[in-house]
Amino acid sequence: MSHFKQPLANFLLPFPPEDLEWRAGSVSKSGDKVQLLPYITARAVMDRLDDVVGPENWRAEYHKTPIGEGLECRLSIRMKDSSWVSKTDAAEPSQIEPVKGAYSDALKRAAVHWGIGRYLYNLEVRWHSIKPKGDIYISSKGRFLGYVDTPALPYQALPKAPQKAPIAAPPSPPSPEPVSEDRDPGWKEDSKWFCAKCDQYGGYDHIKAWTLEMNWGKPSAWTSERRRNFVMKLGKSPDMIPPPRR
Repeated sequence: MSHFKQPLANFLLPFPPEDLEWRAGSVSKSGDKVQLLPYITARAVMDRLDDVVGPENWRAEYHKTPIGEGLECRLSIRMKDSSWVSKTDAAEPSQIEPVKGAYSDALKRAAVHWGIGRYLYNLEVRWHSIKPKGDIYISSKGRFLGYVDTPALPYQALPKAPQKAPIAAPPSPPSPEPVSEDRDPGWKEDSKWFCAKCDQYGGYDHIKAWTLEMNWGKPSAWTSERRRNFVMKLGKSPDMIPPPRR
């Protein structure tokens, strides 16, 4: 049995949205749109290492890079035979808090070699409208441009339940609570337009299977208002539901 708290494959799991931060990438020529790039914090990296291998089984060592003013991080994990396996990367001093930024960026880059946060590099980079109000401050070349709302993450970038370390006799999972079969009185009137919307995302049966899996119940038992809100949310975040299995 592994001495780690969880299998190392859990390094690859997505992070909760609150562990992500966003920075501005390219700005459109008109200055009204910007591309946002997600990244994890150094604290989130440390927490993931603690959660998966345990704080006693990893260490980070820092050295000056042979060329330039950068800082190299050697991120090592102790294996079952007590040997240490290391992954190394480096970073240059940042514009804000140069020394602290170099330590944090070097750790995060070394963590990517272990798979931590690597999925963020595969996310589609999209354009976002810059507005007078929002969550994320946007500037370009020292000039304030406005704000952007925090983007919704696609389904594949949202956290799922972590893999559990194997144990000798796993307990039987509790039986799920039965889902009510009652239908909302407004379903008869809503079913035609709601099912038409579902056809854009794999059909009603696919949507229903997913909402039941999320313990939200079936859409026919929701209120009309909840169905409308769900369709609006789908329009803003179409990737939140996985595609149908083939």
